[in-house]
Amino acid sequence: MRVISAYVRTAGLGLAAALASGIACEPAGDGDDDVVTIVGALTSQDVLGFETVDSWRAASGTAASTTTRTQGAAAFALTAPVGFTNIVSAAIDSTAANLVGLSNAGSVLAVDFVQPTQQPNPFFLGSLQLLVNVPSRSVFNQFLAQVELTGRPVGTFQTLRFAVPDSLRNALRGATFTDLTFTLALNAPTGATGTYIFDNLRVLGATTADFTLAANPASVSVTRGASASAAISIARVGGFGSSVALTAAGLPAGVTATFNPTSTTGNSSTVTFTASATATLGPATVTITGTGGGLARTTTIALTVNAAPNFTLAANPASVTVVRGASATSTVSITRTGGFAGAVAFTATGLPAGVTATFNPASTTGNSTVVTFTATATAALGPATVTVTGTGGGLTRTTAIALTVNAAPDFSLAADPASVTLVQGASATSTVTITRTGGFAGAVAFTATGLPAGVTAAFNPVSTTGNSTVVTFTAAATAALGPATVTVTGTGGGLTRTTTIALTVVTPPGDFALSTVPVGLTLEQGATAFAAITIIRIDGFPSSVVLGATGLPAGVTATFAPPATTGTDSTLTLTASSTATPGAAVITITGTGGGLTRTVNIDLLVTTAPVQDFALAANPTGLGVVQGDTASSTISIISIDGFAGPVSFATSGLPSGVTATFSPPVTTGPDTLLTLTVASTATVGPATVTVIGTSGALVRTVDIALFVNAAPPQDFFLTANPSGLGLVQGDAATTTISIVPSNGFAGVVSFAASGLPDGVTATFSPPATSGPDTLLTLTVSSTATVGPATVTITGTSSALVRTVDVAVFINPTLPAAL
Repeated sequence: MRVISAYVRTAGLGLAAALASGIACEPAGDGDDDVVTIVGALTSQDVLGFETVDSWRAASGTAASTTTRTQGAAAFALTAPVGFTNIVSAAIDSTAANLVGLSNAGSVLAVDFVQPTQQPNPFFLGSLQLLVNVPSRSVFNQFLAQVELTGRPVGTFQTLRFAVPDSLRNALRGATFTDLTFTLALNAPTGATGTYIFDNLRVLGATTADFTLAANPASVSVTRGASASAAISIARVGGFGSSVALTAAGLPAGVTATFNPTSTTGNSSTVTFTASATATLGPATVTITGTGGGLARTTTIALTVNAAPNFTLAANPASVTVVRGASATSTVSITRTGGFAGAVAFTATGLPAGVTATFNPASTTGNSTVVTFTATATAALGPATVTVTGTGGGLTRTTAIALTVNAAPDFSLAADPASVTLVQGASATSTVTITRTGGFAGAVAFTATGLPAGVTAAFNPVSTTGNSTVVTFTAAATAALGPATVTVTGTGGGLTRTTTIALTVVTPPGDFALSTVPVGLTLEQGATAFAAITIIRIDGFPSSVVLGATGLPAGVTATFAPPATTGTDSTLTLTASSTATPGAAVITITGTGGGLTRTVNIDLLVTTAPVQDFALAANPTGLGVVQGDTASSTISIISIDGFAGPVSFATSGLPSGVTATFSPPVTTGPDTLLTLTVASTATVGPATVTVIGTSGALVRTVDIALFVNAAPPQDFFLTANPSGLGLVQGDAATTTISIVPSNGFAGVVSFAASGLPDGVTATFSPPATSGPDTLLTLTVSSTATVGPATVTITGTSSALVRTVDVAVFINPTLPAAL
């Protein structure tokens, strides 16, 4: 054990001085068991080991020094502890300090503490306990007290106090010891972030003069242009009688704080916050500092600056349509801010002629009103912007509503065509369209009047909620000839609307029509196709009909047999040259005779003559292969239009170190096997290998995605069985060190041992081997160092070095039995 001493300034303050001794603690994990002791006493306002980051050892979190402190040069900062964290001090030597104060009844331990503002749960901030441990005096982590942190300020120093019990004072009274330590047990909420700060762990005797501050209320709201107050209580302890001067920090821009009184020897003062009209809105933490008697103490107030009373308006919907003779509504919402609670009265401007607006209620202290727009039967049509104005509390606010006045529901009719020629014994149609306005959506039923004798009218549909119907006029063979005006009447929704159709009934003329079988032909280049053309003669049409064809693709000719006839049939022959333009076309067959021209269409598709060809396919189309290995893909020949020629194969795009072979190299099909051989030094990475098939003038290809992977390196690792040994001075023990090969490793491994305690030697049998294991023997002398140690076994093979640890514990030689 090494003892480190340091002289520090002294003051005759008994226990307070002793418990506040400056302590330097060894860094965690340095591997030795030295006890560090500081000699000398500090004043009751000095820290206990908080001046350097290594004065305390934290079980979790990240420890650091910080200049955010209450005294001295630094404080102890712990960032993001997880769950319950113990922070333990180094040992204090009672022989180097005056601990008489332990017998002072009523003394307390105090620590200055900051908890971070970042808290995952505002309803649970955790707790802090203080424990004292003096094993030599049979004091084992004695619990002094637990301070609940929930409800306490965050982000600022507060002083936490822990009463010293009589049992602890009695245990230490008149004693000498070197092992007094303190434990601060921090119970931080899981997920808490930020930094916890500790400073100035000290002893306050029963008569130690001090004071604390508290604010009531601790949360204050102030409105722009107004003021709000809180009472600051001064709790004086130990006869503290000095005057306390008060100041405020952290005020939002535009907010001032005044104290009444500013300095007092009493127990209270009032702080008044005054916010300007432009003060920064939102929450802020104001720190109240009291200074007096050489001490500075703080408390915090959560201050929120609110906007001045105000309100805004919004309409929903903001776009309203009203029909002449009807009404429509919109809800106007009032959004109140800054505590505005006055009644708001409403008016509307910008109304179209013939439209009125009423509000329900017309004035309200609530949050909405309903505006009803009522349009007369003659109200001005079209859009308008209506401004709704709300007035209250000396304020005027507006919102706009886009109001559109539409005509009343209606419909009109129109016929297309409006003039129809009807042949005796035949039918003709016209479409009647319904134009709906003003939201008219009812069904419309149709009738027709004014029909000539022998003519009937049928509607499809007879009644509809849609936008049209088709009227079909049918004339008997004896229907009255000549013109007539037919009135189509639509009835629906209490409305009746009409349209007229000029109908003329005529005698049937002589006529003819054409038809074709088939109606579609496919014609290959260099071939012919046929169609039968039929002439349909109507009412004894006697004239000769001359036939012709138009719309022929280039390279296609048409002939008729016969080209003209007074009969009813002709044959069409279409002939395509070997170079005829391929593709689709519409051929129009025209018949002319008796002053009439009639047509019929034939759909024609010209196709190319078949050409023998082939294509290639690979299966698989992607290969992954390791250096030093091979991979294969089947290359298939796909025959097109009877292709059967031999195909020879080659490749391109092979990476360096990769070769290709085909089996067979030439074939008429159906496939060949491509084998890629990858050298151990082949280029690693992706590549595209193109397989080329050649047959005469035809060259076709297919791609294969290749990825060359590096061969995995040979390696090994070590294991120990058992992995821990317990030995006695003067004894020996063994463990088997095994070589576990990876990727075919078979090299010779030589062994060595490091980390051996004094008096322990290691031997390997054999000292070098290619496996599978060696026997490690640890021989312990009678004077070997007692305690735990970690022995590292190192295996070396060429450039590979691997290790395994063996935990060793050396026990002292057992004493001879008495």
